[in-house]
Amino acid sequence: MLSPAARIEPLTLPSAPMLAEEMLPLLSRAESQEAGQIVNQSPFASVVALIKAVLQVPQVTITIDGLAIEGAPGLYRSFLEVPLIQGEKRIGSLRVLDTAERTFSEKESVLLRGFARLVLEQLWLWHEVSRDALTQALTRRFFFEETKRALLAATRRGRPVAVVLFDLDHFKKINDTFGHAAGDAALRAAAQTIQGELRASDRLGRIGGEEFAVLLPDTDAECAAEVAERLRRALAAMVVPGHEGLSVTASFGLAAALPEEAATSAPETMLEAADQALYRAKRAGRNRVERAEKATTPEHAAASGAPDADDAPQANTPAATIAKLCASAHDENAKKHKPHAAEPAESPILAFASSRG
Repeated sequence: MLSPAARIEPLTLPSAPMLAEEMLPLLSRAESQEAGQIVNQSPFASVVALIKAVLQVPQVTITIDGLAIEGAPGLYRSFLEVPLIQGEKRIGSLRVLDTAERTFSEKESVLLRGFARLVLEQLWLWHEVSRDALTQALTRRFFFEETKRALLAATRRGRPVAVVLFDLDHFKKINDTFGHAAGDAALRAAAQTIQGELRASDRLGRIGGEEFAVLLPDTDAECAAEVAERLRRALAAMVVPGHEGLSVTASFGLAAALPEEAATSAPETMLEAADQALYRAKRAGRNRVERAEKATTPEHAAASGAPDADDAPQANTPAATIAKLCASAHDENAKKHKPHAAEPAESPILAFASSRG
């Protein structure tokens, strides 16, 4: 049974493709660790629980741009669906399902349209609070949450993960020489330039001031270094709109963790290791990339210095295989964000034919 669309005109949401590519991993089931167990959490958990209680249904699904971000697979005999509308465009749907034969009433349809408004408002709120207002990069808090999630996923899936920190060189001089408006323009242009070089699964965050961080799932140190070098070159070639005479460079530091290291890692120690590598890059002359010797375990977080050649993965080893996969996926000729042999999204998709209009 298809209900009339739920419309919510005042909200300005990102386009559906942007929601699908950038926000879905943020909105889908996040993972936290409590008492040694992985616990699923969802930003829609309260709304979903309320819908289940009010409409007395066992299942609720939320779909954005054809991808399910809430719900679980199963066999159901009846459902009621409300399209989610942004302006005049359908961006997704809210659906309730029951295992029993059931005819939903008009009152229940009206209630579901009201709940759809809550879902749309939640989407908008998550987009607003998770993004830095100037650059649209993730805020520090949300970047840390995404890093925690990536470390858990790396441990469970047996994949590496890397973090790249970069800092715009001589940013105070830019502000002093060209003015703060030029500094803001440089920050915006830098974020847009970096975002354009990343895959949909990567994350860009503004950690503070002129410092940014990039989260690279399924990426080892060798591959992360190649990515960082590509980002460095992109920034050096960047044109700042309205300030064409302004040149910008950045210094980069990176840290990576193999799956077995990710299990004992924390975002703080990983970022600290990358930060120390970043400062080595600054001391070495800026506009360069440096790597942490050991990435993320607490006992190595304070380590500094360049990695030894002996640490490079040898041929025909698992580490070498991972490195090849990473390098292939981040190759400049295929840089439009192909995942590193990525697994299907964990968010469940119902075994129904798609109802997208």
